[in-house]
Amino acid sequence: MEQKVFKIRERAFTAGPEDELVRLDRVIFRRNLLPSMNLARALIERGGVILNDRVVNFPSKKVKEGDKIFVRRAIFLSFKKGKNLPHIIHEDESIVVINKPSGVLSSEEGSNSTGKFLKNFKGNLFPVHRLDKETSGAMVFAKTRDAEEFLKREFKEKRVKKTYLAVLNGILIEDSGVIRGIMKATGEYGESEFIVKERHRLTTLVEVYPETGRTNQIRIQFSEMGYPLVGEYKYLSTSKKECVIFPRLALHAFSISFHHPDSSKLLTFTANLPSEFLALLEFLRKKDMY
Repeated sequence: MEQKVFKIRERAFTAGPEDELVRLDRVIFRRNLLPSMNLARALIERGGVILNDRVVNFPSKKVKEGDKIFVRRAIFLSFKKGKNLPHIIHEDESIVVINKPSGVLSSEEGSNSTGKFLKNFKGNLFPVHRLDKETSGAMVFAKTRDAEEFLKREFKEKRVKKTYLAVLNGILIEDSGVIRGIMKATGEYGESEFIVKERHRLTTLVEVYPETGRTNQIRIQFSEMGYPLVGEYKYLSTSKKECVIFPRLALHAFSISFHHPDSSKLLTFTANLPSEFLALLEFLRKKDMY
C-alpha cells in the first residue's frame, strides 16, 4: 500500500492581522507546516490543532487576530484510498457475514453503503447491528425476517460476543482492565474489557470486548480515559502531547460470535485487518522510524 509519513513539528503562535477571518486550515498551511491544504485540513479534523486552549476539529473555523494557536508535534500517516468493497466472509440460507471496509456506511442509505452494495448482489437483507462509518470489520446481515428477529434478540439478550482491535494515542500502563461507568459524552452506562496486545513509542494496541453496546462506546471510553483512538475526529482531548494522526479510525471489529438462527449452533467469524490498518501497525512497530 502506498503510504506517506509526515513529521509535524510543534508550533505555537498568535494569529496576526493577516489571519483575521481566514479559515484555520489556510492559516496552518501558510506557516509551512504541511505541504498541502488537504493535509492541513486532515490535521485539524483529527485533533492536531488547539485554538485558544480548546481542540477544534473543523477546518473552516474563522480565525481572529490575537487567537492562540497550538499545533501538536505529530506523526501524520496518509495512504492512498482504494475502492472500498465489502468482502463476504460467510453466507448461507439465513445469514450473510461480511468484512466491512472503513468509509462505508452500514445501512442502505447513501450510494456508498454496505446495504446498497449487498442489495445489488444479494437482494433484500436485514442489518441486525451497526458499525461506525470509519470502523472496519465483521458485520452480520439476516436474509429472512425470522433470522432478523432471532439475531436481534441475541443482541438484546447480550449473547453476541464481539472483539475489537483499537490503536490508542498514549501508552496504557495497565496490561488489562475493565472500563465501566457513565460516559460523560452520552450520559449512558458503558462497560468494556480490554487487554493490551502491543505498546509502541507513542501508541498502544488493545483488544476490546464490549459488554454493553452503546453507540461509539469504545471511542468514548478510551477518550475519556485520556487515550483517544488514533484517527479520532469527534471525541478529542486538549492534550498537547506528541501523537499519531491517521486518516481513518484505528478501530476494527475483529471477530463476532453468535448462535445460528436455524441450528442454534455457536459460530465465530473473524475479519482480516485491512491493508491500511496493517500498514499503520507495521509503521508503529518500527520505533526507530519515528
